[in-house]
Amino acid sequence: MLNFGPFYGNHELSFWNDGIGIHLIRGGTGQGKTSIQRAILWALYGEVRDRKGEKIRLTSLLNHTAKKKDMYKYTVQISFIHEGEDWIIVRSTQANRHNDHNQFMRKER
Repeated sequence: MLNFGPFYGNHELSFWNDGIGIHLIRGGTGQGKTSIQRAILWALYGEVRDRKGEKIRLTSLLNHTAKKKDMYKYTVQISFIHEGEDWIIVRSTQANRHNDHNQFMRKER
């Protein structure tokens, strides 16, 4: 993850045993569990919904520190092996500027 949610800069999450089996993510309130879930959902589907089912704006997924530094880009990459083949899913969005309406122009790949 790069500048996604509470994660400023690059962060990597790896699962033991080559990801085989069941993995639990646990931690206290505000430690990033929901943000990890949102990162995975956004990478797979291109959107994230809150607990009420409302679509979360792209600007809400950008890390606050990155936003303060005029860095309007975040990326999520998922790497995995399925049936012996390596797969990589990358979703990224970037803006050139931020406007007064708390949104930014997006470009997704």
